[in-house]
Amino acid sequence: MKTYPLSLLIACVIIFLSLYPFPELPEVDVPLADKWTHMVMYGGFCLIIWYEYLKAHKSINKGKITLYGWFCPIVMSGLLELAQAYLTSCRSGEWMDLLANAIGATLAYVLGWTVLSKVISPKTVATLLLFMVSISALPQEGYPANYARGPRFKALIYYSNNVESAHKEFAEQALKFFHKLSYGEGFLYDKTTDLSQYTDEQLAEYDVQIWLNNSVHGEKERKAFERYMENGGGWIGFHAAAYNDKNTRWPWFVNFLGGGVFYCNNWPPQPALVVTDTDQHTVTKSLPREFVIPSSEWYQWNPSPRKNPDVEVLLSISPKNYPLGIKDVVKFGDFPIVWTNKKYRMVYLNGGHGDECFSDATTNLLYVNVFRWVVSTSPKGNPFEK
Repeated sequence: MKTYPLSLLIACVIIFLSLYPFPELPEVDVPLADKWTHMVMYGGFCLIIWYEYLKAHKSINKGKITLYGWFCPIVMSGLLELAQAYLTSCRSGEWMDLLANAIGATLAYVLGWTVLSKVISPKTVATLLLFMVSISALPQEGYPANYARGPRFKALIYYSNNVESAHKEFAEQALKFFHKLSYGEGFLYDKTTDLSQYTDEQLAEYDVQIWLNNSVHGEKERKAFERYMENGGGWIGFHAAAYNDKNTRWPWFVNFLGGGVFYCNNWPPQPALVVTDTDQHTVTKSLPREFVIPSSEWYQWNPSPRKNPDVEVLLSISPKNYPLGIKDVVKFGDFPIVWTNKKYRMVYLNGGHGDECFSDATTNLLYVNVFRWVVSTSPKGNPFEK
């Protein structure tokens, strides 16, 4: 310990850096930047061992310096790669990293014999230390995956069995869809048909509420939902979850949705060509410009949510669909079907009627994107980065 204090300190730092689950760092535009960093880090480590050995000994024992300044660092590197591969869920062991570490140790071994053994001074080691720290501080590629060590967040799914059959069919399929997303307990969820049983404190535990063709009608539940949203809660509503007209008598909810009320609809349910209104939003950036969305009954709203400056429309029914419908025909009008009110952490999705809404991969990706985005903007922090 007294002979090699700096070497032992650096060894501990390397072990910590190798096993601690650091957040993903930005990549640098340097080929094999990660491997260069490994090489320099272990090279600098071995040069420090050389320095402390030469400082403590008047002559060089070839066997000891080879053991301390070359063999042991490489073995330590191999053990750390194995530990990363088999003892952690946040890092990965790579043989190429071990090779880069071994090359760095070997170069340091050569420099030790040819340079350090002849020219050794505090200024030399200070320069080497500064160089090593500077290179090691460069952003590395990092491990591409982030494995959850436990559930990342909680969701509350609200639905009803006392609705028309097509809305119930959608809710049943939606429950299966979100259950599959929870495989491995990446998140926990509860489901309920009665929000009145939840206190404000209980609702605050959930990062998002998902309403499947159901809304709240009692004054107590409405006020509880208002407080939940005003305090940073998340909401995803499908289809009839946002239905409101002159008889609903919930002005806060109308403003929450962007100011529009139900205006008209097509009938019967049918697929539609839809257009992504922006490719800059997290929800839509991975979606095609146009695609056909599965069959549903589509609600048109008046005034259009697009007229509200606080609303960002994400997806709209294309005018190419007009006239839309067979029995009840919508002939014209602005027709947003997915949007967010930027004052809140929310997204409304117009689809949700019948048993075909989860039959299309692109639409399922839309649902996943919405879910991830609402959750990721939680005031508690983005759980996907934990």
